[in-house]
Amino acid sequence: MSQIALLSEASHNFPKLYHQAIDDREIIFIQAGDNQEQVALIAADELNSLLETAHLLKSPNNAQRLLTALQRAKTQNLPALSLEDLKSELMPEECDDLIEKARKN
Repeated sequence: MSQIALLSEASHNFPKLYHQAIDDREIIFIQAGDNQEQVALIAADELNSLLETAHLLKSPNNAQRLLTALQRAKTQNLPALSLEDLKSELMPEECDDLIEKARKN
């Protein structure tokens, strides 16, 4: 959800709006007056997330792969794997020695 605040209101209530943007993940649009361009107050990590999503979806091929993977994840009912099962499925046995050496260092 978002809200619009006038610049004069935002300047008097900035701490409240700041915490609203962070705590409620709300985007607050601020404008000086009628027909004035707006600026947005948004939590930085929320903005970074939106920018990353836009970057990932910029390429039509990448967007299609991501949407296909999301659809597949929603429709498949896969059993939970233990950490050891997942490790053996994803990592060849040759990596075990490297992992053990890294842990010792």
